[in-house]
Amino acid sequence: MANVNVRIDANIKRKAEDIFESIGLTPTAAINLFYVQVIRTKRIPFELRADIPNATTLAAMEEVDQMEKKNIGKTFNTVEELMEDPDFEVMAFIKEVFIDEDKNPMPCLIRKIYKKVNNYFDDDKRADDVISILDSYLNNGLFKEIILENGEEGIYLTPKGFDFLHEYCII
Repeated sequence: MANVNVRIDANIKRKAEDIFESIGLTPTAAINLFYVQVIRTKRIPFELRADIPNATTLAAMEEVDQMEKKNIGKTFNTVEELMEDPDFEVMAFIKEVFIDEDKNPMPCLIRKIYKKVNNYFDDDKRADDVISILDSYLNNGLFKEIILENGEEGIYLTPKGFDFLHEYCII
């Protein structure tokens, strides 16, 4: 018998030994099996390759690169940072108010928007900030004011606004 002395990360060793134990192998038996397979097949008994992202991941990475080039979007280090971002909160509100279950834009009465803003945001200052953000979106063509059949004023999400929400992955 010969000895093999190997340095290995303690966490990897523990995880592998847990698996060996669950299938009734000692670490020595598992290493012997590895050596026997190398001898029998004259190769490493598993595929060695670099982790290559799949097509979906590559497309998402390209989309992020394009957004960065256009200076669109923000980067967050944690989910908590994202959830605390005022724009994210506003986007979630807009989705709730202006997008139906089938992901189609729908108009909303101005008087209802104010009521919904005040119900959605606990803080009066935050509600005022949201109204200001909605006004800026209106001025930038993301929303359009309309007069409904009953004569009341409303706002609807324009195609540009819908695309904007879609770019931010809100819808």
